[in-house]
Amino acid sequence: MNMIECIAMSLRNRPNLDFTALKQAIEQAECTLERISAHIPAPAPPLHYGRNVIYRSKSVEAIVIHLPGYTETPIHDHGDSICCLYVVSGSVVNRIYATPSDTAPEREQRKQAGEFLYCDYGQIHSLYNPGPQRLITFHLYTPPLRNATFYPPFAKQVLQPPQASSTPVKQIKLTRSASHKQKTHPKGGK
Repeated sequence: MNMIECIAMSLRNRPNLDFTALKQAIEQAECTLERISAHIPAPAPPLHYGRNVIYRSKSVEAIVIHLPGYTETPIHDHGDSICCLYVVSGSVVNRIYATPSDTAPEREQRKQAGEFLYCDYGQIHSLYNPGPQRLITFHLYTPPLRNATFYPPFAKQVLQPPQASSTPVKQIKLTRSASHKQKTHPKGGK
């Protein structure tokens, strides 16, 4: 059974998907560089890194990210989703911002290959590869990403995935939003 089938099976009948369920699904799938290598994307403009949506269902979305050495994602949030990130290879610095207009992170978290990172509702952050080797991460989001926003200098870009399906997908498109608004999570968080 391939990695995606393992994840889909382990999450299929779970009534509540939380960080623990996402982490267990990644552990059960044995997410290794060898198992994920066919899904590693090359960097693609307008981004300076590779991003590949490899699975999406009604409840979860799986993404592989490839950050070349010394590169960083734009500052962004995950809209209405939480994320469990697994560092497949390399190391990552999660830079967390208090507000979208901050020019410096409020705090940082460092994780190495084999470690997990959790991003809660409303977290504004960027991922930075602090070394010369590539960074490969595997992300599970629940619910699937919707209304995730990039902040300055990409303030008008909003991540909007195609309609949810249970089949593998290759990429999601970047579309322009009319204006930037502070997000509030429907469950009361930011």
